[in-house]
Amino acid sequence: MALAMMNESRVMTSIAENFGSKKGMLKHYYYQVLDKIFNKYKRYKVVHHKPARIVFVCKGNICRSAFAEWLFKEKSNIPVCSIGLDTKTGGAANSRVAALSEKMGVSLEAHRTTSIRDYVYQPGDSFVCMEPYQAKLLSAIYSDSQILLLGAFATNKNVYIHDPYSASDSYASNCLVHLSECTLNLISHLDAAPRS
Repeated sequence: MALAMMNESRVMTSIAENFGSKKGMLKHYYYQVLDKIFNKYKRYKVVHHKPARIVFVCKGNICRSAFAEWLFKEKSNIPVCSIGLDTKTGGAANSRVAALSEKMGVSLEAHRTTSIRDYVYQPGDSFVCMEPYQAKLLSAIYSDSQILLLGAFATNKNVYIHDPYSASDSYASNCLVHLSECTLNLISHLDAAPRS
């Protein structure tokens, strides 16, 4: 009984560290099946041209897209911004993510959220999303724009990046490392892409 409880505890810890939550794990594998078996997200995985500007997208614009934006700013000459699909404009980055980001050498102190309602589209904008539903939503609004899934640029490609907002500290830290890898790989692909 005690051994079973220990094993269950280890499993739950592993899920929390690697997927953020049980829901995060289920979404991870759900989207993996849709991607690997049905090739549903092919259009969001390839850089077709170098954009005039990159727009990182997530839900609240306080964790994932905020970190990706400010890392991208430091490493690329391509103009960049970020937006949230469910947020208010003018808020700061999540304090925990900001502290973890600072340890990685990326300051989020100047970050302020931008709601999609306040976002002003510019010709040549390319969107980089954290989750397939975000890419699908933006495809319906900006059908002529290049839309990408950031996780597709990881070494171990996965089209879904779980939100660290309510996850454990260990997952939040792992998530930023993952976002960093994806963002740096994305920059390499953009640098090699033809101009639009």
